Amino acid sequence: MKVVLITNSSKSAKYLEHVIIQNGIDLVKVIRLTPKKQNSKNERLSKRLSALLRFNLRILKRRFLQITNKSLAFESKCKNHYNNKTSAYIDEKSKGSLNTSSETLEVDNVNSDIVVSELNKIAPDICVVWGTPIIKKNVLQTCQTFLNAHTSLLPYFKGTRSEFWQCLENSPETVGVTFHKIDEGVDTGPIIEQIPQKKLTPFEPYNLRYQNSISIFENYPRIILSVISGKHNYSIQEKNDSFRTYKSADITIPKRVEFYQNLLQTQPILN
Repeated sequence: MKVVLITNSSKSAKYLEHVIIQNGIDLVKVIRLTPKKQNSKNERLSKRLSALLRFNLRILKRRFLQITNKSLAFESKCKNHYNNKTSAYIDEKSKGSLNTSSETLEVDNVNSDIVVSELNKIAPDICVVWGTPIIKKNVLQTCQTFLNAHTSLLPYFKGTRSEFWQCLENSPETVGVTFHKIDEGVDTGPIIEQIPQKKLTPFEPYNLRYQNSISIFENYPRIILSVISGKHNYSIQEKNDSFRTYKSADITIPKRVEFYQNLLQTQPILN
């Protein structure tokens, strides 16, 4: 079978490619989402906007700044801590040598005409997706089976940045990974398998992301092999409007401050 991996340019995505290959799955192509380089005009505009933002921050009330800075500094500490743990896990498991030998196409938009043309040329049997924006209809039409690993127990917390929303709404029972087939909805496709996580301490978004990433690394190759062999069953998701779809754009600074301020009060230990 022809298998294509559609992912991003992170170290975690490259490690996923590595473990897929190590499990004997031949990737005919890796389509890698790579951020577009800013031109000098955009860079100048970005610097001006950053300067304006810094000026506006300085005129905010001192007490608000104290709370905000402390909370967001702790968020940054958590992010760095668990990103470093993910990196250390990858280095240990791969012995510092990632097999990323697959033929690669770098794109700045996974739904572009370039991707559609490439997939039509390859005619893959399975497209494996991880860590990209929503795959749109024009791309979905190029292959019968698109697989995804979503970081919640669907149908709960569909959409993006599910770990943050689970923590903000204190929903540990929904934490885990869902391997599912992609359809035209947002995380609404038939489910292949769900792997719950035990309640994690601290119950913090980047800790959840770290644990979910390990679960994906350890289980995605097995899921792909089961789809290749036909030894899997799909279960249809319940259609219910009460299951909200979440967006990254809704994660505002006040929401982040609220969560990390409350978490700091519990004096969490990062482990």
